[in-house]
Amino acid sequence: MNEQLNIEMRKLFDNDYFSDDFDPEDNLSDAAVKLAEEYGWSNVYSWFFDYLTQECDTDVKVYNAINLFCAFGYEEYPISNPYELIGYIYYRIDLDEHWEEWGDFVDSFSIEILENCGKVDLMKDPYYRSWEDKNVIAAVEEWSKQNES
Repeated sequence: MNEQLNIEMRKLFDNDYFSDDFDPEDNLSDAAVKLAEEYGWSNVYSWFFDYLTQECDTDVKVYNAINLFCAFGYEEYPISNPYELIGYIYYRIDLDEHWEEWGDFVDSFSIEILENCGKVDLMKDPYYRSWEDKNVIAAVEEWSKQNES
């Protein structure tokens, strides 16, 4: 992977979204868009997916990462593996424990990703719930199997 891309992406994702000091409008959103243009969205997303699945090993880290992802506008881009991404998020974030604080955001994030990838159409299925989707469930189960050891 391009070392410069790694350095630039870390500048974005080594932030605490919930810190009083964090403001995505401090040129970070512009920098995020420029990275996607300069290095290509597939390389930026690949970096993010690796970061999320290899370094965000707690629910808090995953929740922070997906909030940053949205703050930078990346949820608007096409994603090649939406079910694998959402499966990891549901695998790591225990929504039974965190539903009150995080549930609405995680659900909205998941639906937006799936809508942008053409996997869900809320006009046709206005009661869609990502956590009930057989493809999401299968992806969560796959992440669970991979991480049993």
